[in-house]
Amino acid sequence: MRNPRYPNEVESPSEFLEVWKENRAELVKFIEALPEERFAAKPQKGWSASEIAEHLYLVQWNLARSIPVVAGGKFGFAASELKQDLRYETLFKLISKPRGAKNPEDVGPKGGMDKKTALESLQKAMDRFEKNLSGRSAAELKSRGMEHPFFGPISLFDWLWVMANHEYSHIGALIQKYS
Repeated sequence: MRNPRYPNEVESPSEFLEVWKENRAELVKFIEALPEERFAAKPQKGWSASEIAEHLYLVQWNLARSIPVVAGGKFGFAASELKQDLRYETLFKLISKPRGAKNPEDVGPKGGMDKKTALESLQKAMDRFEKNLSGRSAAELKSRGMEHPFFGPISLFDWLWVMANHEYSHIGALIQKYS
């Protein structure tokens, strides 16, 4: 499990994808090792492993679906409308510590999933994400963006970094909660 370098240190979106895939492999390994009962059991505080898996699926699925629409200019913002002065060190500190932030409804868990469905859904989201990211350059992803619920309008390139770190933070929380 690792976090990606900052966007101003990266030349290719594939670097973020590779980190995300490494993190996803850790998540899958963790989910597979949890008994179904523990995976689905609702803790006294926070989300269950099942709900976290569903949330991570929804986040990646929604981002994957958005890439061609935003990059194609049908939705979102042009580069001139995006935040240009992101402080990545500060953002990383915010992202890497799950704090029970109020998520947008479309990426909040709807009730969790069983392990089989969660694993299949996470793979489906990664496949769609890879397909929609394929062949896109950093320049293309920096030229268009969309609203992030906490950080405002950011580029698709910054979205990749934020979401790879987002998954990294949830994996850390899962390990801490279930170990």
